[in-house]
Amino acid sequence: FFGTGVMKTKGGTQETEGTHVPKIGRYPKEDVTAAQKVFGWIWLSFWCSLHYLSPLLLISVLIPVFYPTSTTIVWGLFILTLTFYPHKPWPAARNFFRSWFELYDLTYVIETTPEEAEAKFICCWNPHGIVPITSYMGFTFMNLHFPKQYGNSAVASILLYLPILRSILIWCEAVPSSAATLKKCLDNGNLSILPGGLAELFLSSRETETVFMKQRKGIVHIAIQKKAQIVPIYTFGNTQHFDQLATGNNFLGKFSRKIKASFTFFWGQYYLPIPYPGKSVIVVGKPVALPPGNSPEDLDDMHRRWIEAVEEIYEKYKHLAGYPPEKKLHVV
Repeated sequence: FFGTGVMKTKGGTQETEGTHVPKIGRYPKEDVTAAQKVFGWIWLSFWCSLHYLSPLLLISVLIPVFYPTSTTIVWGLFILTLTFYPHKPWPAARNFFRSWFELYDLTYVIETTPEEAEAKFICCWNPHGIVPITSYMGFTFMNLHFPKQYGNSAVASILLYLPILRSILIWCEAVPSSAATLKKCLDNGNLSILPGGLAELFLSSRETETVFMKQRKGIVHIAIQKKAQIVPIYTFGNTQHFDQLATGNNFLGKFSRKIKASFTFFWGQYYLPIPYPGKSVIVVGKPVALPPGNSPEDLDDMHRRWIEAVEEIYEKYKHLAGYPPEKKLHVV
């Protein structure tokens, strides 16, 4: 199915590599010790818990206003410092998520050729999921497989004001997802983004697979403006980590999109922010070529081809994640 090639071991992976793409690799669970698994689950559960704890930490800066003691004032200043510092990347942080690979038996497929990877591109990761664990693995994945092409990652602006979450995201070269910032990033390099955003988060369900793409022409417009190809990346398993209360187009979903911050209740194992176990697959598709011009028709054409590329990736590789044949992708 993946063509002829030779088997080799490289950096803890089992990789099949021939003279042509696609290339497939795997980070198998059996390659890690029990202690490494325990550490991985503790770190992963802590990271997911931060999506609850970090907003509470930020709110806690108000404690000195109501209870002004030396202890609360020091605490408030400490949290404020975490809200604005650090402000520079730290390349070593890109590998912080490596311990999660074996927990989810991570498999990857790379259809992009080395020559294609030399061009300027926007990596569009779908679907978002509730807490996008597989996409967070993408920081490490891109650093391992595309180190020269590693660029900024666009995230919801609110995340860059939340203590601890902000620190690690800034270290990994995350930036706010405003149009002006995205264009500036593409002037200097490549970009990764979860284009479905909050709308796709609230569509996330363990039962159905949904991507929010039909109204996402803005990123295509930026790609055409900056002469950057769109690389479709599908993260199988990203919707399987948690359940949530706010699904679909209910009040919490509408309110969250209005203020550009997610307000939902999610849970995994034991009704805690401990994700369910499962299987993760990252598929890096072939770049969606730029159109010859920048007319509305050209924009519509590239947008259509991007959606078709995501649909093709899903149908072609869903079996690697254990998805049944009847599980279809819904594009809204």
